[in-house]
Amino acid sequence: MEGLLFSLLVVICVVVFVKSFMKYDAILQFPFLITCDLFFFLGPQLYSLIGDKHLAKMDGVSYSLFVVLCILFYSCALMGYRRPAVQSKIPSWSFDGKILIIGLYFLSLISLYGRIKLSALPDELLNMTQWSGLPVRYLFFASVGKLCLPFGIVLYFKYNNKFILIPMISELVSIFSMVVLSGRRTPAAFTGLMILTGLWFGRRMKIPLPLIIGGGVVFFMFVMNVGIYRAMLRSDEKVEVSQIVSEVFDIKKTLKRFGGSSDNSEEEGAIDARNGIIATSAVLSSSRYDYGFIVWNALVHNWVPGQIVGHGLKRALKVDVDSPGTVVSEEYGYRLARGSCVPGYAEVFASFGFLGCFFMYFLGKMARSIWDQAITGNLIAQICHFALAPVYLRFGGGGIWLLLSGLVFWLIFLGPILVFAKRDDESELRPL
Repeated sequence: MEGLLFSLLVVICVVVFVKSFMKYDAILQFPFLITCDLFFFLGPQLYSLIGDKHLAKMDGVSYSLFVVLCILFYSCALMGYRRPAVQSKIPSWSFDGKILIIGLYFLSLISLYGRIKLSALPDELLNMTQWSGLPVRYLFFASVGKLCLPFGIVLYFKYNNKFILIPMISELVSIFSMVVLSGRRTPAAFTGLMILTGLWFGRRMKIPLPLIIGGGVVFFMFVMNVGIYRAMLRSDEKVEVSQIVSEVFDIKKTLKRFGGSSDNSEEEGAIDARNGIIATSAVLSSSRYDYGFIVWNALVHNWVPGQIVGHGLKRALKVDVDSPGTVVSEEYGYRLARGSCVPGYAEVFASFGFLGCFFMYFLGKMARSIWDQAITGNLIAQICHFALAPVYLRFGGGGIWLLLSGLVFWLIFLGPILVFAKRDDESELRPL
């Protein structure tokens, strides 16, 4: 039964994946992105866990239940996206381009300030397992840099001003260092997606499909072998480029790992799917749902400054509900590995149970509404798409709280810039 259900999931993903290549802009939209996440991130993990002996030893844990949920929620999201939109209207404002560019530089300076301050902190603060105090404060400012690239892409293809490239180049260098020196796969995926989407929004420019496929294959090999790459980086021995190419970018070795058996289920690559399977079973057996309050708690945790308002008030603002990690710990004595995640499908179930299918339908419908308005040139809708597209692409390894948390981050820093740059009379705009 486990193998049959997994095969059904694969068939659905393959159909959506292949169909998306029939129309160029489909590869930039919600269905394709969430399919890539499910097929290439969770898919290999779920395959490696079929018949896993460690899961079988845990009473009540059901692999089949989690796969059924993935199929149900994923299908509902696709149906919501296909539905003709009765759309919530996103404001379509006219802007003063010069003020927007000044705002981009302001964001870049905030990020630069955070990075400089972080680099000047003593090692004993930066080596702590859980950061607090000054490192958190300066990391918050440094994180503003991740807005510069997508915002700059939108502005560059809208106004074609070369001054926009300066803060973008700074952020690209930072992303390149994270990918190459730390083995971070997420920034690499986001950067490629942002550039392709910006070209389509601004110029309707198509990158040749062979080039996209080639880049996808290289990224797929990097994702599948990222654990090996990180081990090389941590090694005290000198690592040659040829060794990295041989171990990380060898397509035969990668495909062998992609089709691995349950023998490799204890590797780093299967941990998120394992978390999802156990969390789903634990929540179902205990009926300990959080009714979506986990999202509120995440927003309070990330955006209420305890250092300013007081940590007592911050704790008081949170709703007393158990996270999926707490539920699995108390039900099965299983602790989530540090740095691992509960997939979004499991978090939706932990909040709403099987009614999560309505949440996923709404998510697809919302994504469609944003895309339809972004493609008309609505700059605010384009910004919303850039804010949410990374969430679509990491839904299987993230959580539903990312949907709102990411938008709040954009709202805090881009909202004032957009309001200040708004122009009621379009004739006031001047070419740059």
